[in-house]
Amino acid sequence: NLEKILILCHQPIMQENPFNQGLYEIGSDIGYMSVVESVADVDNMFLSRREITCNFTGLAGKLKRAEAAEMVTKKFSLDGKVVIPMRLKTQIGKPVITGVFHVYDDEKLAKRHINPKVFARFEKTKAGNTEESE
Repeated sequence: NLEKILILCHQPIMQENPFNQGLYEIGSDIGYMSVVESVADVDNMFLSRREITCNFTGLAGKLKRAEAAEMVTKKFSLDGKVVIPMRLKTQIGKPVITGVFHVYDDEKLAKRHINPKVFARFEKTKAGNTEESE
């Protein structure tokens, strides 16, 4: 059972790149469209987390972990929960990225289960993105 939703990412596109066919200009912002497909959604009761696997079509080489976590948060209405991207893998020969995300209700539980280095790296990238937007 695959659900599809169109999500606009606000990143500029290089116009001279011949591989950007099928991308759309929306309003005055130039962005690219992506289809997010929910491949698997498992509620892991043993570890008290939700494990979501999604395919991001059309974003190979362009998607960052923080953006992917934001897109999953919007698609599944996970406001107020901790969404950690565990793996983003580009499929060979296709413009598709498969992502695995762990969703926790409590940040303390997430810090106990996830390797501190992974969590620190994710927090560092989130902090860097907020500085760039200011």
